[in-house]
Amino acid sequence: MPPHSLSALRQQKLRYLFRILDVNNSGRIDADDIQLFVAALAAGRNYPQDSLAFAALKRAYMYIWERLSKQIDLNKDRKVTADEWLAFFDAVVDDENFYRYFIRPIERTMVSLLDVDGDNKIRLVDYRMLARALKLSPDEVEQVFDVMDVNRNGILAEEEAAAAIQQFFLSDDVDATGNWFFGDYRK
Repeated sequence: MPPHSLSALRQQKLRYLFRILDVNNSGRIDADDIQLFVAALAAGRNYPQDSLAFAALKRAYMYIWERLSKQIDLNKDRKVTADEWLAFFDAVVDDENFYRYFIRPIERTMVSLLDVDGDNKIRLVDYRMLARALKLSPDEVEQVFDVMDVNRNGILAEEEAAAAIQQFFLSDDVDATGNWFFGDYRK
């Protein structure tokens, strides 16, 4: 595999996210993993699998997966390896359209999922529903939320959450609070 132009920090964060999305621990991400991830998210929101809310959530994540996998799955076997994952992000590291076409839809989906009551604010209780999908303990969820809640008001505004997601994918700053959006990336 060619050397990466991604910083070591971004590689570490992306490897961490890969492990989260590889729900069945097969060493690859495929549609089954995304469906398992969605099921865990839905369980956190108490969405029955036969509900319209579950169907909408699944549709949103499968849409993102289909778009990403078409770009990432280099050998077109419908499975994304860690090498393919990193190669994709390495290839788009300086692409101005990357944010608009790939990161922004992820931001919108995650923020709308977390904003349980639709008030454009994410509280700790809202963020806790990610615990199962992100494989975080309740203590880790509180720690991660505290890191991102910079002004310590117990709320992440929609813009703050979106900025945190953007930082996770795009920042090379080790102190960026968004590095923690999906949990402690250092593990």
